[in-house]
Amino acid sequence: MFNPDILANFYGSENFYRYMGGVIFTDGVKFLMTNGAHWLCSDAMIACAMKPKLRQEEFVSISVTSVDTPAGGCKVAYTDGNGKTLHKQTYDSHELPCDLTFIYENKTFMLATER
Repeated sequence: MFNPDILANFYGSENFYRYMGGVIFTDGVKFLMTNGAHWLCSDAMIACAMKPKLRQEEFVSISVTSVDTPAGGCKVAYTDGNGKTLHKQTYDSHELPCDLTFIYENKTFMLATER
């Protein structure tokens, strides 16, 4: 797993990577994928590429929030950036050391700090 302070180093991306469904992702997302959060990033990218409500949006904000349960679950909310919820997911357990926010904009999936 990673130290959450490292995420502050991602404020743009020098490289872009291709994922299924035509989704492009950034250096910050690649870092998370190689450091224990591949499951979360891939689920979110697939949802953005495949769910009709998300696919039709040019901008989606994705918030990952820990839930205080014995197994340490989390909730993922996909919104249009103006507070309108487009999709929700819940995970029973996870090992993320922090809450996260992603942006999906014009088929590019990134950390909010990389926008």
